[in-house]
This record gives sequence, structure tokens and C-alpha cells, in this order.
Amino acid sequence: MNGEGAILARLSRQAGELGLAHAEELARLDETAAARRALELLGASGLAAWMVPAAFARGRAALVRDTTISVRAACALRRNLAYRSAMLDVMLVMQGLGSSH
Repeated sequence: MNGEGAILARLSRQAGELGLAHAEELARLDETAAARRALELLGASGLAAWMVPAAFARGRAALVRDTTISVRAACALRRNLAYRSAMLDVMLVMQGLGSSH
């Protein structure tokens, strides 16, 4: 597996694990609390950084890509988050909408 393929596989696995670990918790919360908790989880996991242009990202996300948002990474994350938790997926998208421009 090439470098990008390995990164995408790791992101997919990490997103799936995050969703599996927190889907029930998020489902029990009201919408506002669930959205805040989802953002907290995405930030702490480092996954939210993949929706921010590298010039503004911190950590590993800034080191493995150029100045744009990786469409492949975004798709891998969304697919695996949405499978477990719509709230995690929506909040990842909102992160991207708020920071990509």
C-alpha cells in the first residue's frame, strides 16, 4: 500500500472506531449537546483537522498533505463516520464548511 493508501486506511479505521465508541452516547444527547460532544470528539481525535486547509491545521494532518483539503481523506472519513453516527458526520462537514474557504 502506498503512502496515501496507508493514510486513508488509518483514517478509515480511526473514524470507524470513533463512531463505534460514541454512537450510542451521541444518540442519547439532545441535538445541541450531541453536536458539541461530536466536535469535541472530532477535535480530540485529530480527525477534524483533515477538514482544515493545511496552512491552518496542526499536527499530523498538516504534515501529510499540501495546502488543500484532501478530498479522498474527507470521503474516507465521512463514509466511516456516517456508517456509525450521523452526528459525527454532520459535524465533520460543518468543520469543513466553516474552515475550507
